[in-house]
Amino acid sequence: MVYEALVRVLGRERADIVDFYIDSRLAAADPERYERAVESLLGEGGRLVIRAIKFELAKSGRVESTGNESFSGEVRAVEKVLVRSSQGK
Repeated sequence: MVYEALVRVLGRERADIVDFYIDSRLAAADPERYERAVESLLGEGGRLVIRAIKFELAKSGRVESTGNESFSGEVRAVEKVLVRSSQGK
């Protein structure tokens, strides 16, 4: 889901480049580390990308977001929704 959000934010080519350097699967395993890596790779623009990914995750994961959640909080909230829907709840 993070990769697809990255594609919607940056476009496929740029998302592929970012994903080459920072595997988007890291976002689920260690969201804080992923966030730091994106900000380190993209500089000031990294914060904007993380903010946009948070918005896309909330939208895609059908999670209500105020925009104030941390990246980690947003990832965990989407995970909970996905687990619940996979369990049929």
